[in-house]
Amino acid sequence: IVTYTPDTGFYGTDSFDYTVSDGKGGTATGTVNLTVLAVPVAVDDTITTTEDTAVTITPAANDTDADGDTLSVTAVTTSPRNGEAELDRATNIITYTPNANSNGTDSFTYTISDGSGGTATGT
Repeated sequence: IVTYTPDTGFYGTDSFDYTVSDGKGGTATGTVNLTVLAVPVAVDDTITTTEDTAVTITPAANDTDADGDTLSVTAVTTSPRNGEAELDRATNIITYTPNANSNGTDSFTYTISDGSGGTATGT
C-alpha cells in the first residue's frame, strides 16, 4: 500500500515514481500521475435582524473554491442557541428564525461541499 499526502495547502498536479521487485532480481518502474483538488474555503458570515424577525442567509455566496467548483450548502452542522436555522438545499439558503423576544448574539455552523469531495465549515 502506498499513501500519498500532499503538502498542506497544495493543489494541482503531482507525480511520483515507484519500483517493484519480484524477489528474484527482476524489477519494474512506474509513475503515478495525480491531481490534487483544492478544498473550498468557507468565509464566516455576519447577519443582523430585528427581534422576532426571521432572516434569510446565502452563506455560500462569499465562499470560494480555487478549482471553480460550484459550491452547495449541505448541512447546518451546529444549531443556534437562541433560534432555529433551517436549510433549503434546493436554493442553498438558510432561514434563521430567532426565538420569541430573543435579542443579542447567536451563531451556528454550516458545511459547504464542492461536489468533488471537498468540504469546509463556516459560521
